[in-house]
Amino acid sequence: MAQLVHVGQWAEAARRAVEQGATKVSAATLVHNLARACEAPVYREYVGAVPLDGRITDQKRRGRKGRYNIEYWVRCRKCAPCRRARARYWAALMQTELAAAVRSWMWTLTLHPDYRHLLVSRSMLRLEHGGTVWEHLSEDQQFAELVADLYREVQRAFKRLRKAGHLVRYVAIAEPHKDGFPHLHVLVHEHGKPFAEDEKGHATALEREWKCGFSYTKLICERDPGTRRPKGPPVGRNHPCSDTLGKVSRYVAKYLAKTLGCRIRASQGYGKPERLSKYVLNNIVGKRGPT
Repeated sequence: MAQLVHVGQWAEAARRAVEQGATKVSAATLVHNLARACEAPVYREYVGAVPLDGRITDQKRRGRKGRYNIEYWVRCRKCAPCRRARARYWAALMQTELAAAVRSWMWTLTLHPDYRHLLVSRSMLRLEHGGTVWEHLSEDQQFAELVADLYREVQRAFKRLRKAGHLVRYVAIAEPHKDGFPHLHVLVHEHGKPFAEDEKGHATALEREWKCGFSYTKLICERDPGTRRPKGPPVGRNHPCSDTLGKVSRYVAKYLAKTLGCRIRASQGYGKPERLSKYVLNNIVGKRGPT
């Protein structure tokens, strides 16, 4: 599979590829192996071409003159080593968010039986408008379509939370039940206004925003806003923040490495320090003013 771009874009991609260890096989061709331990690497071609009459055309791409290639070998994202690498990647991002948040919650979301029928009907109708028949899809494809509609409900829930004054970031993992229907595990990071809690320590303000079925929350980490250290007694076996990274790593490995059916959605720039710093400065420090 080839992607055709302007030669200027190709030059920038080539510069980054060389910095990351790409091999130069000719004056206009680079080979970059990103597959690492993947058992079934996938070939991708990134082609840069000089515009012809202001346009980059397929005809120009087929000719040798003015054509530049980067040949990529990338992960298949399906084999066991790829799934383990994916789990390690998301665990590292979660560690960054856990360290920055004041409190972090595990939010489990399931669907009411009535909403299951509504979700399937909605997905079938959407696909029908696009000319796709639901029954012709594989089980994995049907699961992906259901999750796409389900994540829209998750986004609506977080929009309502932000409208109520809560500053949150999240990562959501959709996993299939034994019957193939999705349910969600959401890691919610609280940065500003705290969630209201009941006597059992559940975040009621968070749970009531899920309108599609049943939800359950559990506090997994709480830090002092000033020092970012765990609050409460010294970290021990029963402390919410004890072994947080290990717990997150095991959680991610459990749901991402065991099956291809898991789907992930997250806040923009999730786990990226530069994006997280900008979010905190703009939404929290900027609203408080200088101290």
